[in-house]
Amino acid sequence: MRPSSSTSGSSAALPSTGAKPAARANRRWRSRRGPHWFLATFFGFLVIVVSGVNLAVLKAHQWRRYRPESEYDKKMQNALAAYAAGRPITAIFAGDSTVSVGIMPRVLGPEYLNVAWSGFDPSELQLLEDRLSGFSIRPSVLFLGINPTFLSQNEWGDTLSVPAGAAFLDGITSFYDDTNSFKPLVIMGGLAALSNRIVSPLDGRGQGREPTFTRLIVESDGLLVVDPEIRSPVQTRDLRLPYRSVNFRMIEAFRRTLASRGTRVVWLFMPYAAAFERSLREGSSSRAFLGLYRAEIKRIFGDDVIDLGGAVPDELFRDEGHLTKAGARSLTLKLAERITRFRAPRTAPVPAEPSVARPAW
Repeated sequence: MRPSSSTSGSSAALPSTGAKPAARANRRWRSRRGPHWFLATFFGFLVIVVSGVNLAVLKAHQWRRYRPESEYDKKMQNALAAYAAGRPITAIFAGDSTVSVGIMPRVLGPEYLNVAWSGFDPSELQLLEDRLSGFSIRPSVLFLGINPTFLSQNEWGDTLSVPAGAAFLDGITSFYDDTNSFKPLVIMGGLAALSNRIVSPLDGRGQGREPTFTRLIVESDGLLVVDPEIRSPVQTRDLRLPYRSVNFRMIEAFRRTLASRGTRVVWLFMPYAAAFERSLREGSSSRAFLGLYRAEIKRIFGDDVIDLGGAVPDELFRDEGHLTKAGARSLTLKLAERITRFRAPRTAPVPAEPSVARPAW
């Protein structure tokens, strides 16, 4: 009987001896999943959620900005219709609303077109480049103008086209003195980012302001007409304009890319009301920015610059930077005197280059 009992005892002991290494391994595995493991899991999950929300907010913002029947969409449809009608367009005006309402291409001739849209900033140069590559005739010259305030900000309209490292570094360096610093990052920008990008409508109404009912008309040559043309009082103010090299790097890259495709990019210094010009000259921050701004444009464009400063009197402005329709005509007539050296002969149609399907929002 002893042999059998010892055999059964030894066989019963085998599982317990085999279970000890497994238990020890389980304890070691649990010890490795200590507080650090849970913290890493938590913050990893947080990063995924923040990134997802950030991407969704940016996509929604872009869809709203470039949605059908927006100013951008009307300008692009207008351009495609002009090409389809056989207009030999070889020169294009682009930039922000100062160009959109300030340049009347029909004064210059049928080969000119205005595709500028309100709020245009350097982050949208990639979108403009994609649109140009889809036109049936590649323009020989593009006249580009962007307001100094857009060149000094980092609340980009198309954040996903800004070099990620540059955007992040800019946010870190200006976090404490600039409320816009992390607006591309929803959590860091807080509710202000969500409010500015999504909640506030794009028709000019904002928190604490009465709605303004304004009709925007895109004419056949791309001129944006604001109806009614009510003049707003303009006062000198203290402009805070930080210098952001990333904006000028995007402009330089855009010019280099278009030059490689046979399109000459010329910079337009658009005119502003006298009070705004004084604000640029008198504020310590704005004065420093203005010097860097002009030096950078000179470095990037060389002699391909047209300075329209002081070209029209104050009575032809609706506000500090936007001209009336009469002002646009007056400015364009004066521009005609300076534009001849950039005028190129009409080019034959070229096959459209494949472009990224943008915007797909």
